[in-house]
Amino acid sequence: MTRLQELALFVALSHDGWTTLAWADRSGGAHLLPGQARAKWGAGRVSPDGLHVANSISGSDGSDIWTLDADRGTVTRLTFGGSNQTPIWTPDGRALVYSSLVDKKFALASVPADASGRPVVLLETDTRATPSSISRDGRTLFYTQTGSDKRPRVMTLSLTINGATAAPRARHDAAAAEGAAEVSPDGKWVAYESSESGDKEVYVQAVSGTGGRVRVSAQGGVSPRWSRDGRELFYWANEPTSHFVAVDAATDSTNGTFRPSQPRELFQKMSGTTWDTTPDRNRFLIEMMSPTGGSTLATVTNWFEDLRKRAAPPSR
Repeated sequence: MTRLQELALFVALSHDGWTTLAWADRSGGAHLLPGQARAKWGAGRVSPDGLHVANSISGSDGSDIWTLDADRGTVTRLTFGGSNQTPIWTPDGRALVYSSLVDKKFALASVPADASGRPVVLLETDTRATPSSISRDGRTLFYTQTGSDKRPRVMTLSLTINGATAAPRARHDAAAAEGAAEVSPDGKWVAYESSESGDKEVYVQAVSGTGGRVRVSAQGGVSPRWSRDGRELFYWANEPTSHFVAVDAATDSTNGTFRPSQPRELFQKMSGTTWDTTPDRNRFLIEMMSPTGGSTLATVTNWFEDLRKRAAPPSR
């Protein structure tokens, strides 16, 4: 046994919850957004015009919704108090819909993106509800909520012009945990993640929730996002999120079915819950992890001998 075989070096990294937001190009090259310090960012999204980012920031007394000017790096606070998370933009970019917990009451709420008004409750819920997408016409909200059976499912909420809501309903009768529903720009399809195969994978189905579904991912997939022109579908594979994957999105004109291309990996990079694509689909918002105090170098000697002792059968 050589000395090299009896010596092992390893690097241990820990994550303290602090992150910074960055742009990544299609090859994985990344640079930080301007003017921002690291923070405990939640799950954020890019505005329809690509000029702002909406996100939550956690502090000692909860979390609130903020917007970040992507060019100037300035931030604007939109909520004050409670636990407010996972904002998504309305299609016109004028408002944000987010998950709210204020005074021990769960809700889906809305707030003007320019801070011109106070938050408005859209729907009170029994448990945390996580919004994920709004149809291009602004009339249907998709969100995820865990039911009494402890299984997450995709729900839809109809929104009227004056902001009133109808009763929510399950998108379809799912047999497995589902979530992260993202409606396509043309309003015909919904991409979502499901654990029906045992692992989380990305599927696409007609927005009605009826008919067959197409599995898009090949080796795990979470958090799908459509490009703004609907020509590509992106997702992360192999949790923790490290492989960024794209597929071409097309419809078979003969029978109207969805036909994705073979998945292709664009890059590998650790990212947090914040991610989105810009309108030109050439840049992606990602979240860069911040380790606590850098890395820790540890040395283990005689590890092979120790392993042999542990694997030896017990003496009789």
